[in-house]
Amino acid sequence: MKNKRLESEEKVTRWLSLNEEKGKGSWWYLVQLIAIGAWIIYMILFVGGWIPLLV
Repeated sequence: MKNKRLESEEKVTRWLSLNEEKGKGSWWYLVQLIAIGAWIIYMILFVGGWIPLLV
């Protein structure tokens, strides 16, 4: 279990270092922003879908 986790962490750090070398820092930030925004929208829709059932 720990080995797989370490491998994935190594892959992530390697990927991040590759990104820095290519100068895609702003692109990575944009991806994070979209992911966070999508998660917030999903939570709003999920909670909003339950409110009518509770009322």
